[in-house]
Amino acid sequence: MFILVKRNLKLFFSNRTSVFFSMLSSLISFILYLIFLKSQMLQMWTQIPSATRLLDPWLIGGTISATAVSAVAIALGQMVKDKENHTIADIYLTDTSSFSIQVSYLISAMVIGTLMQTFVYIVMTLVFKIFDQVNLNWQYLPLVILISLLSSLIWTAFDMIFFNLIKNVSSLSGINSIIGTLAGFFALVYMPLGVLPRLGRDIIQFTPTPYVSSLYRGMLMNHQINQSFKNVPTHLLTSFKNNMGLNLNYASDWQHTLIILSVFLIGFILLNVIGFKLNLKLSSVNY
Repeated sequence: MFILVKRNLKLFFSNRTSVFFSMLSSLISFILYLIFLKSQMLQMWTQIPSATRLLDPWLIGGTISATAVSAVAIALGQMVKDKENHTIADIYLTDTSSFSIQVSYLISAMVIGTLMQTFVYIVMTLVFKIFDQVNLNWQYLPLVILISLLSSLIWTAFDMIFFNLIKNVSSLSGINSIIGTLAGFFALVYMPLGVLPRLGRDIIQFTPTPYVSSLYRGMLMNHQINQSFKNVPTHLLTSFKNNMGLNLNYASDWQHTLIILSVFLIGFILLNVIGFKLNLKLSSVNY
């Protein structure tokens, strides 16, 4: 199984196009922030001291969350390619079980998602340190990696439900383009939560993405929030957290956020187990 994981990782990182598209949503969000969003949001929060030091880590948190969505989807595309090329059929000849093959794709997608999120965090932290003199504590890195692992596992479990149904590579490019575009919206990178209409806010909060963003942002922004809101009325802090997506309808702290993400993960795993058993039954009937 680990030979298959190594093979999947090698195929992904040797393909520059795959690596580029796995970070496309990150690149889009970063450019939009620099050109449009940053100046607009600074105008919204002029009464907050050192607003830039809040908004930069806000963007980093959302961008890392969006990266998980697109990177995992690109990584799992290898599974579809192997189906179409009948590579999986060849792997079966080595007496590798169907379960082991599925797990190898899951592990490789998780590793890729975690590495890409960590890479984006490091790069964006260095960029904002150089241009905005925003210093993020490097002690956050282990926590970033842990959240990246959780996020990658959630999105791998989610994507495998649908990618197991895709039979040809021609469908992948369109699907990945849609996923990459929507990732930024659902991670609340292209616009803050408070700007969206009520229906939009509710729809977004029925996905894992804003909760992962909230975890990242709560951690990365915590120190600066305490500094910036030290002499600011409490209602302004509450308004900031609500509008910027740090407080969500169903989670106002990291404990509740983790509970909700765990529910998503368990639900996706159960759906995968059901789908796997159905596929085995169908295969045995056809055989």
